Amino acid sequence: MEEFGARVLFGCVLTSAPLQPVKRVYPFIPVDPPPAEDDLRDLISTHASSWGADLFGVADPTIIAELAHNYRALIDENDMKWSVVDRGNYHGPVKPEIVSDPGRHVRTAEELLPGARSVIVVGYHYPFSNLLRAAEPPTDAVGPYSYAVYQANRWLRYLGVSIARQLQRTGYRAVVTEDLSDTGSLVANPRGPQPDALCNRFAAVAAGLGQIGLHGAVITPEYGLTQRFIAVVTDAALPTDAPILSDGPCFGCSRPCIASCPVAALGEQVLEITSDGFVTRFADWDRLRCDWAKRYGLVGAEGPQWGGQETNILPPESGKLQPEMLAQAYAQKDPIQKHFTMVLEPCLQACQRKLTFG
Repeated sequence: MEEFGARVLFGCVLTSAPLQPVKRVYPFIPVDPPPAEDDLRDLISTHASSWGADLFGVADPTIIAELAHNYRALIDENDMKWSVVDRGNYHGPVKPEIVSDPGRHVRTAEELLPGARSVIVVGYHYPFSNLLRAAEPPTDAVGPYSYAVYQANRWLRYLGVSIARQLQRTGYRAVVTEDLSDTGSLVANPRGPQPDALCNRFAAVAAGLGQIGLHGAVITPEYGLTQRFIAVVTDAALPTDAPILSDGPCFGCSRPCIASCPVAALGEQVLEITSDGFVTRFADWDRLRCDWAKRYGLVGAEGPQWGGQETNILPPESGKLQPEMLAQAYAQKDPIQKHFTMVLEPCLQACQRKLTFG
């Protein structure tokens, strides 16, 4: 279409009604005159609030880029470049295949949208009890938490696209992303893998919405860990928010998140990255060990045992995990309920309980 190029999705309805085809002429949709920067930010914020957004902020892309650069120096990006997928049927044994994504790396806003000048970050809060009560008696249920995470991400996708469309109508470019810097991962869910709590963390802290905890996820003053984020990168120069400079809630904490991890994915060493006068600290994170439990659902204590699954394969206690190790373990996953894996993320629950109850 002339108005939108290839950026259009179509649907159709089949009917037995004897309808007659009608030729339609769709005139070009004019672009609205762009409002002032302050006014545009207010318009977008009001739009997000009308959809039910709980958190809204705008980040300076240069701060996100500096965080990404400093983080890149602390990790092995090769760990981001491979994963294991199930090529088997929906029901039946897992048929693991190791896949590589050689181009994956810690990204910046400029890489997603050349000329990026602002990053809009929106957060959606799900009920505290979904996380606090997960796997607790008498129900021992993880399903409500798993569904809350799915629904939060689903809602954010719709809102992100709506904001991008609003920017486009005023003549600006925009890109929606579930994980701008690509430093997060996925978490198993009956409705398909979902972005984990680490996704869009650098964008969220740069927008002043919260601080990164030792577990690597964003802790907000309003909701702790009970939210997910979407980011919209745009070339509109919007007024930005400042990061929170005070000590985070992990300062002097007893670190229950580290102790609660069933695969010891969080180390005692604290990593530190800085940008624009503020410091963010988090524990040394073994991505592959974490994925073993939450992305592939191989450890019962991570959540699957409360859904009736018998899969409980722990990773080796020491040494670096290799793709072949994960593929071999993945092949042993429960063949009947493999598609119905619900994950708790115990580190988040332990932290939220500490924040809530002290």
